[in-house]
Formats: sequence, structure tokens, C-alpha cells
Amino acid sequence: MSLKIKLIILFLVASFIPFAIVGLLLYLDNPKILGELVYFGGLLIIFVVFLGLSLAQIVIDPIENLIRATRAVKGKNLSARVPVTSHDETGELTIAFNEMMNELEQTDKTKTEFITLASHNLRTPLSTIGWHLETLLEDKKLTSKEAEYIKQAYGASQRMVELVNALLEASHLELGTFIVKLEPVDIAGLINGVLEDLKPKMQQKSIKIVTELNLKRKTVRLDKRIFRIILQNLLDNALKYTPEKGQVTLSVDEQSEDILIKVTDTGYGIPQAEQSRIFNKLYRATNIQEKEVSGLGLGLYTVKAMVDRTKGKIWFESQENQGTTFYVRLPSHAKS
Repeated sequence: MSLKIKLIILFLVASFIPFAIVGLLLYLDNPKILGELVYFGGLLIIFVVFLGLSLAQIVIDPIENLIRATRAVKGKNLSARVPVTSHDETGELTIAFNEMMNELEQTDKTKTEFITLASHNLRTPLSTIGWHLETLLEDKKLTSKEAEYIKQAYGASQRMVELVNALLEASHLELGTFIVKLEPVDIAGLINGVLEDLKPKMQQKSIKIVTELNLKRKTVRLDKRIFRIILQNLLDNALKYTPEKGQVTLSVDEQSEDILIKVTDTGYGIPQAEQSRIFNKLYRATNIQEKEVSGLGLGLYTVKAMVDRTKGKIWFESQENQGTTFYVRLPSHAKS
């Protein structure tokens, strides 16, 4: 039962009991006034309900606004604010809530700006280290032990570059500096490029990738960078969370003015109880944490944010220990 209904019932009880007592006394003194008592009793009920609704709205609406804003904060919306509609205790609570949200939003913005700055300054030296290590690996004079050490260092530097890039992408999205730029995109060519980049991971785990393309146009008007990041993250996750000798299927289907991306794996799957949190930043499912699989929990968060930025849609189907299928629908905006 809502608080509004409870208040109205309280008003009715508080008003009707005295009327009933007085009415009973009057009726005992003069039974002929029963009709008048019923009439005035009805008027009293209507008045009390109207008054109760008005007062309940004054008291409850600010509280409901606070509840909605709190839920928005839970959904990572730190811009939620509540209008101040009174100067009583409820108004003071609203002002305190808004002040708290201002501080939280500023703290989050400062944190994101710091991550952006740190990541940007780290990317160049890490890329330089990776380039030098790659050059060293080409030296034929290295012993097998030396080559193995350099290979391990190179792999670690590449993972650091991937981490920095993921942090930069996430921070740009949060700061609102990630701009959507539409251009004609050769989807087939872009997919081939992404698959070529992921080839070492495919070969390392002996995972087979099947591609199914149903494209009506050679080029489609999209944001090339966003499309590539979405594709790379979904495929990288599928490879990462699929055991050796598994299979990943990539399907890209042009439907009317939309592009439907579908990535299916035969991997570990997502536990049913955790599926509602899978797009949260830094979240990793518990069944993955138990395995030796690297990751930060930024990939799907970034994909979801980019899909939202393009006014697209993302959803998935998953069964633990059987695999997962991610679907992304992106608007292609116009014919190319």
C-alpha cells in the first residue's frame, strides 16, 4: 500500500470517528435526523478525501522525486537533480541531496580527467617500448631463453597498451568528448582488418572463427571508429572467454537502414543471476574470476556506451557453460 493511500485512510479515520460519535449522540436524541447525518457524512468523506489527496501530494511528491533521483544515481546518472518545491524539512533534504550530487559529479569528473591524462601520457612510452621489443625479437642472434624473455615482456607491454586504450575510450565517453563521425564504411574490409588483428589470439587457443556477411551495399554510412571498437571488443571477449578449440561465429546482416551484428561463442557463459550487471563498468562475472582470464570489465561497458551514443541497441542471450550471443543493432543513418 502506498504512503499516499495510508495518509488518506488516516485522515478519514481521524475525521470520521469524532463525526460518528457526535452523530450517534444526536441520533439517539432525535432519530429523525438520520438522513441528514448520512448526507453530511458523505460530504465529509468527499472533503476529507480531497484534502487528504492535496496534503499527500504536498508531502509525498518531493519524496518520490528523491526516490527517482536516487534510482537514477544507482543507474550511474550523476546528473540527476531534484527541484526544490518547499522551504520546510523536505526542502532542506532536497537541497542537501542536490549538493551531494554536485560534489559526486565533480569528483567523478576529476577522476575521469585524471585517468584520461595519465592514460594519454602512458600510451606513447608503452608503444615505444613495444616497438623496441618487437625489433629485438627479430634479432637472429638471440638465444632461445633471451627470445622467450623478450616475448613475455612484449606480451605484457601489449596488454598494457590495450588497458590504456580501454581506459581512454571509457574516459572520453564519460567526459562526453567522444564525437560520432559518420562516413561511408567498407564493412567487409573493416571486419577483415579486425580479424587479422585478432589472429594471434585465435591461433593461440586454436579457436575457429566463422563469418557470415549479408550486406546489400559495398559501403554503409556509420562511425568507422565506433563500429571497429564494438566489433573488436565483442570478438576479443568471445575469444577470451571461450576455451581452447572452441568456435566463435560473427554475423553481420544489413536490415533496411540498420546493421545487425551478432557474435556467438561456445564459451563459459554468464550466470543468470549476474546478467543484469554485465554492462556495469569494471564488472566481471564470478565464473570468469575463478579462471585465469585477464580483463578489467571495461569492454562491454564501452560497447554499451558507444551503442547508446549512436542510438542503437545491444542485448544478449547466455547460458552458463554453453556460450553467449551478443546482438548489436546500429542505425546506418542514410544510404551510401
